[in-house]
Amino acid sequence: MRRRGLRGSTAAAETALRADMCLPDWVLLLGIVLGVGAGLGLICAALYDWNALLLASFGLLALSLYAVLCWKNQTIRLLDGERFVYRSFLGTETEYAFADIRRLRRNADSWTLFVGDGKVHIDFAARLSEPLVEKLEERLFSRRKKRGGKGS
Repeated sequence: MRRRGLRGSTAAAETALRADMCLPDWVLLLGIVLGVGAGLGLICAALYDWNALLLASFGLLALSLYAVLCWKNQTIRLLDGERFVYRSFLGTETEYAFADIRRLRRNADSWTLFVGDGKVHIDFAARLSEPLVEKLEERLFSRRKKRGGKGS
Protein backbone atom coordinates (compact mmCIF):
# COMPACT_ATOMS: atom_id res chain seq x y z
CA MET A 1 0.00 0.00 0.00
CA ARG A 2 1.38 3.38 -0.99
CA ARG A 3 1.69 5.88 1.85
CA ARG A 4 0.96 9.49 1.12
CA GLY A 5 3.14 12.38 2.19
CA LEU A 6 1.80 15.54 3.73
CA ARG A 7 1.40 17.14 0.33
CA GLY A 8 -0.67 14.18 -0.88
CA SER A 9 -3.52 15.20 1.41
CA THR A 10 -3.78 18.88 0.53
CA ALA A 11 -7.14 20.22 -0.48
CA ALA A 12 -7.92 21.42 -3.97
CA ALA A 13 -7.46 25.16 -4.37
CA GLU A 14 -11.14 25.75 -5.11
CA THR A 15 -12.36 23.89 -2.03
CA ALA A 16 -12.73 25.96 1.14
CA LEU A 17 -11.60 24.22 4.30
CA ARG A 18 -13.09 24.65 7.78
CA ALA A 19 -9.54 24.91 9.17
CA ASP A 20 -5.96 24.56 7.94
CA MET A 21 -6.19 20.87 8.87
CA CYS A 22 -9.54 19.15 9.16
CA LEU A 23 -11.14 15.81 8.46
CA PRO A 24 -13.22 15.42 5.29
CA ASP A 25 -17.01 15.50 5.33
CA TRP A 26 -17.29 11.75 4.72
CA VAL A 27 -16.19 11.24 8.35
CA LEU A 28 -19.27 13.18 9.49
CA LEU A 29 -21.44 11.16 7.11
CA LEU A 30 -19.99 7.94 8.50
CA GLY A 31 -20.79 9.11 12.03
CA ILE A 32 -24.38 9.91 11.06
CA VAL A 33 -24.86 6.54 9.32
CA LEU A 34 -23.44 4.71 12.33
CA GLY A 35 -25.70 6.75 14.62
CA VAL A 36 -28.79 5.85 12.59
CA GLY A 37 -27.75 2.20 12.64
CA ALA A 38 -27.27 2.38 16.41
CA GLY A 39 -30.69 3.98 16.83
CA LEU A 40 -32.39 1.29 14.74
CA GLY A 41 -30.54 -1.39 16.66
CA LEU A 42 -31.64 0.08 19.99
CA ILE A 43 -35.27 0.15 18.81
CA CYS A 44 -35.12 -3.46 17.63
CA ALA A 45 -33.37 -4.53 20.84
CA ALA A 46 -36.12 -2.89 22.91
CA LEU A 47 -38.90 -4.46 20.84
CA TYR A 48 -37.48 -7.98 20.68
CA ASP A 49 -35.43 -8.10 23.89
CA TRP A 50 -32.17 -9.00 22.14
CA ASN A 51 -29.32 -8.29 24.50
CA ALA A 52 -26.62 -8.98 21.91
CA LEU A 53 -28.15 -6.39 19.58
CA LEU A 54 -28.33 -3.95 22.46
CA LEU A 55 -24.58 -4.30 23.07
CA ALA A 56 -23.80 -3.99 19.37
CA SER A 57 -25.96 -0.87 19.16
CA PHE A 58 -24.07 0.78 22.00
CA GLY A 59 -20.82 -0.07 20.22
CA LEU A 60 -22.11 1.56 17.03
CA LEU A 61 -23.25 4.57 19.02
CA ALA A 62 -19.78 4.95 20.55
CA LEU A 63 -18.16 4.76 17.08
CA SER A 64 -20.69 7.26 15.79
CA LEU A 65 -19.90 9.75 18.54
CA TYR A 66 -16.16 9.27 18.01
CA ALA A 67 -16.45 9.95 14.26
CA VAL A 68 -18.57 13.07 14.74
CA LEU A 69 -16.29 14.41 17.50
CA CYS A 70 -13.21 13.83 15.36
CA TRP A 71 -14.78 15.55 12.36
CA LYS A 72 -15.93 18.52 14.41
CA ASN A 73 -12.97 19.05 16.72
CA GLN A 74 -9.74 17.68 15.27
CA THR A 75 -8.28 20.73 13.54
CA ILE A 76 -5.20 22.89 13.12
CA ARG A 77 -5.54 26.64 12.62
CA LEU A 78 -2.63 28.87 11.64
CA LEU A 79 -2.37 31.94 13.84
CA ASP A 80 0.46 33.59 11.96
CA GLY A 81 3.62 32.48 10.22
CA GLU A 82 5.16 31.22 13.44
CA ARG A 83 2.35 29.66 15.53
CA PHE A 84 -0.64 27.36 15.19
CA VAL A 85 -3.43 25.99 17.38
CA TYR A 86 -4.10 22.25 17.47
CA ARG A 87 -7.50 21.10 18.67
CA SER A 88 -7.76 17.44 19.69
CA PHE A 89 -10.82 15.29 19.00
CA LEU A 90 -12.06 16.04 22.52
CA GLY A 91 -11.83 19.79 21.86
CA THR A 92 -8.71 20.60 23.90
CA GLU A 93 -6.82 23.46 22.24
CA THR A 94 -3.05 23.82 22.48
CA GLU A 95 -0.95 26.53 20.91
CA TYR A 96 2.40 25.55 19.39
CA ALA A 97 5.21 27.30 17.56
CA PHE A 98 6.59 25.92 14.30
CA ALA A 99 10.07 26.47 15.76
CA ASP A 100 9.29 23.86 18.45
CA ILE A 101 8.68 21.03 15.96
CA ARG A 102 11.13 18.25 16.76
CA ARG A 103 10.19 15.50 14.32
CA LEU A 104 7.49 13.84 12.26
CA ARG A 105 6.73 10.13 12.59
CA ARG A 106 4.75 8.18 10.03
CA ASN A 107 2.32 5.66 11.55
CA ALA A 108 0.15 3.06 9.79
CA ASP A 109 -2.78 5.46 9.37
CA SER A 110 -1.52 8.88 10.41
CA TRP A 111 1.37 11.24 11.09
CA THR A 112 2.49 12.20 14.58
CA LEU A 113 4.10 15.61 14.82
CA PHE A 114 6.25 16.00 17.95
CA VAL A 115 6.11 19.62 19.03
CA GLY A 116 7.77 20.75 22.25
CA ASP A 117 6.39 18.46 24.97
CA GLY A 118 3.26 17.58 23.00
CA LYS A 119 2.08 15.59 20.03
CA VAL A 120 -0.13 16.55 17.10
CA HIS A 121 -2.10 13.81 15.33
CA ILE A 122 -2.64 14.24 11.58
CA ASP A 123 -4.77 11.49 10.06
CA PHE A 124 -3.97 10.41 6.50
CA ALA A 125 -7.55 11.28 5.55
CA ALA A 126 -7.17 14.83 6.87
CA ARG A 127 -7.22 17.71 4.43
CA LEU A 128 -4.39 20.22 4.84
CA SER A 129 -4.22 23.75 3.51
CA GLU A 130 -1.31 24.66 1.28
CA PRO A 131 0.05 27.29 3.75
CA LEU A 132 0.15 24.66 6.54
CA VAL A 133 1.94 22.11 4.36
CA GLU A 134 4.47 24.74 3.28
CA LYS A 135 5.22 25.73 6.90
CA LEU A 136 5.58 22.08 7.98
CA GLU A 137 7.85 21.23 5.05
CA GLU A 138 9.90 24.37 5.60
CA ARG A 139 10.46 23.48 9.25
CA LEU A 140 11.09 19.75 8.73
CA PHE A 141 13.36 20.10 5.70
CA SER A 142 15.35 22.95 7.23
CA ARG A 143 16.05 20.67 10.24
CA ARG A 144 17.23 17.88 7.90
CA LYS A 145 19.63 20.23 6.10
CA LYS A 146 21.06 21.48 9.40
CA ARG A 147 21.65 17.91 10.62
CA GLY A 148 22.95 16.79 7.25
CA GLY A 149 20.88 13.62 7.31
CA LYS A 150 17.69 12.16 5.95
CA GLY A 151 15.54 13.04 8.96
CA SER A 152 13.73 10.95 11.51
